[in-house]
Amino acid sequence: MKSNKVKALEAHIQKLEELNRPQKRIERVRHALQVIINYEKLIEKHSHREDLCQLYAEKRLEIFNAIMNGC
Repeated sequence: MKSNKVKALEAHIQKLEELNRPQKRIERVRHALQVIINYEKLIEKHSHREDLCQLYAEKRLEIFNAIMNGC
């Protein structure tokens, strides 16, 4: 099941493609999407370690916000 962040980034990529944004920008967002997916897998894998889950969640949110704010 996809998280809301993954769905939002996929929609963002689609919008960038529709607007014919530079390929470099689209690739950067795709890479961020893959990183977020990896963090979500780590959160699931280490669900017994609250400290790691918190760290992964913070990093995931930081990356998501940076992309959605145009960085």
